[in-house]
Amino acid sequence: MYRDYHNTSLKLDDYHVLMELEHLLGEVIPCVKDNHPGQFGFTVFEQQITGLSLYGKETGQYPDSISSLHSLIFLSLDQTGIAWLPDTISGFLRLEELHLAGNQLKEVPVVIGNLKSLRYLDLDANSLSFLPEELGGLLKLERLDASYNRLTHIPESIGSLSGLRILNLRCNCLEYLPDSMCRLSLLDTLSLYDNKLTALPGDIGRLTRLNRLDLEKNQLASLPESIGGLTSLQKLWMRNNRISRLPAGIGGLESLDALNIRCNCLTELPESIGGLSVLTELKLYDNKLSTLPASIGRLEKLEYLDLQLNQLTSLPESFGQLKNLRVLILEYNALTSLPGSIGGLESLQLLDAKKNRLTTIPAQIGTLSNLRQLILNDNALAGLPETLFNLQSLEILNLRYNALSSLPDRVKNLQSLSRLYLDGNKITCLPDSIGDLVNLKVLKLNVNRLQSLPGSLQQLGKLEQLFINENHIKNIPDWFCCLRSLKYLYFAANNVSLIPGGLFDLPNLQYLDISDNNITELPGTILNIHSLKWFHLDSELRKKSESIISQMKARECTIV
Repeated sequence: MYRDYHNTSLKLDDYHVLMELEHLLGEVIPCVKDNHPGQFGFTVFEQQITGLSLYGKETGQYPDSISSLHSLIFLSLDQTGIAWLPDTISGFLRLEELHLAGNQLKEVPVVIGNLKSLRYLDLDANSLSFLPEELGGLLKLERLDASYNRLTHIPESIGSLSGLRILNLRCNCLEYLPDSMCRLSLLDTLSLYDNKLTALPGDIGRLTRLNRLDLEKNQLASLPESIGGLTSLQKLWMRNNRISRLPAGIGGLESLDALNIRCNCLTELPESIGGLSVLTELKLYDNKLSTLPASIGRLEKLEYLDLQLNQLTSLPESFGQLKNLRVLILEYNALTSLPGSIGGLESLQLLDAKKNRLTTIPAQIGTLSNLRQLILNDNALAGLPETLFNLQSLEILNLRYNALSSLPDRVKNLQSLSRLYLDGNKITCLPDSIGDLVNLKVLKLNVNRLQSLPGSLQQLGKLEQLFINENHIKNIPDWFCCLRSLKYLYFAANNVSLIPGGLFDLPNLQYLDISDNNITELPGTILNIHSLKWFHLDSELRKKSESIISQMKARECTIV
């Protein structure tokens, strides 16, 4: 017999189940086209319910009525608040997907092993401290997610899951892995992120199909030599461990594309690292490396290299062989120079060497025709090579806090430059040629020794930010009114006594700092700046200009 459930024809038993669920939930259960764990509803095939999702419906307990849905191949009870599963769940002999994420389960019944058709089991975000040995009976299981639980160990029987491809155990309390896990010959993805592992099984190299391995945030001090047997591995993440050395076998990872060993205790890299012939991304941030092996130059496919926060004092000449390198991050090391071979990095777009001890830059830097960002702040540079100004693609040049006393006239050649940072140097004047940087949008000159600004700056029609705080400037020239795109103007801590009236005609000015100068009167024309959002001035000047300040506040301008 069949009954119609809101325009969907169902076998009588299935109809009664939905009616009971409707009464329990207080709402109609919609018929949907496809099974999806996050979509509330049911699917039908030949008038039988084959899929049911009660996602997000707080039933508080397992609805007994669903145990009679013997045709189910998909069941989602995600985020329903259930704390236990009855043994009747073993009756779902056709079930292929079971989603139980986001509940309060403390254990999984041993009868789970009877679900012989199960391909996907999701136990994410429960309160499980163990998994039953009977789990090993799920011979068709392809995906197991038991992340965000309290698991302290994994059953030995997991090695029997011969079809398993994805195993997610992230965010648990695992201290070790069973050796049997190394028998999972089809395993493609293994996530062990944020556990308490101190070691890996010695035979982990037997997982020859493994593509992704996430070991981040554990307590690993070393890796087994056999890891080189993971010849299909493309992604290896090991951030936030205690690894002090890498085994020579790591050079055998012939398919490795990305290697992340950030925040460990590495003091050296093995020469074999040069064997990672297809590696494109290498992250070694925050280790204790003082040198690099010459073999690093053999990483011909490398595009991204992060070496910041180490103890490097030099780089090998072989660096110049990294022809595909696009990003090189060297900040927070102890480098006093860069090798001349750096000129061979023909694909380089970003070079970040801030916070080192650089006193010179090699002339070969001028050959980096694709360089867009050059970050050299917080070093000890007293001069720059003339060739640096051959970098026609350069968009950002950061030379803050060095020992520069001047800027060469050839700066005008940097026609793509949009941001120039020169704060914290010893610059006494700027060349007139700076006005030829027609694409410049940001110019920062704070904490220098400037007494004036060249008139050529008025040619910078795209300039949006000009910072000249803490210099020795006495006058703000009338031509500032030509900077029609200016949004930020900061000239605090100078010797300015008078503000030119034209300054207040700037149509886009939003942020203005005139504090700590010799200004004794605020002109009423400042009210012409209708775009102003933030204004910093001395307290005494504010008191003298209460009427003007009140009108500015009425326009929702913040006064500091």
